[in-house]
Amino acid sequence: MAKKPSTGKNIHEGHRQRLKDRYRKEGLKNFSPHNILELLIGYAIPRLDVNPLAHQLMDEFGSLSAVFEADIENLCKISGISEHTAILLSLIPYLARAYLLDMDGGRLSADDPTHMCRFLTCYFLGEKKEKLVAFYLNNKRECIGISEIAEGTVNAVAINTRKIIDEGTKLNASSILLAHNHPRGTPMPSSHDLAITQSIAKLGKEIKMPLVDHVIVSGLNYRTLYSLTDPFMFDGPAADGNMWGLGREQLMRMREEEAEEEKKKEKEED
Repeated sequence: MAKKPSTGKNIHEGHRQRLKDRYRKEGLKNFSPHNILELLIGYAIPRLDVNPLAHQLMDEFGSLSAVFEADIENLCKISGISEHTAILLSLIPYLARAYLLDMDGGRLSADDPTHMCRFLTCYFLGEKKEKLVAFYLNNKRECIGISEIAEGTVNAVAINTRKIIDEGTKLNASSILLAHNHPRGTPMPSSHDLAITQSIAKLGKEIKMPLVDHVIVSGLNYRTLYSLTDPFMFDGPAADGNMWGLGREQLMRMREEEAEEEKKKEKEED
């Protein structure tokens, strides 16, 4: 019997269209994570059944957010994922960042603490390495300049305190807002975070360019280390401070936990 000629029709076309129809009708609210991936990567791989590939990505990285946050090189290690597809996936956090910052007005104002922390949470969205950023403010606490002071490993950022002050002087800034991210873990400050905050606060006070705050961001969580409205002005060692309502015992316990986490990371790396 003669073989019927191919019509050239994609046998998965109906399934793809059903996903699109569902999205147009109800958005993504009833989509499973692998369905979301399937819909998305279908635009990069138009003529193959990408359902198994979506499942494979979820199995490999563990969650939807982890897929989007994965390095392009690691995504390309998955059979069937080309650089083209990997770039599309890795774009998602940065598209979300641009969208959210634009929705929030696109400019930082430190006059409203709620807006300030929301802006900073969006600013670090998708960042895989730890970064320290200085935001320079005018006398209305509006941002007049941004400087990425340092970029380091996931565990530490090398900070040049003089560079922070010098950049502010060039801009004739009235005050400084510091922010940095913890790409993994929590926004709980390290002893180094406390020390650098104390150092910048003292330097800024001396040259009348006060530190408004130092905010640590981790994912959607944040913690503020310092505020001009706080009574604690870094007159003593940071270890003796009573920031965020923490007493000395809580601070010591926090650092013990931090040291234990570092030991675990070192063992995993070995």
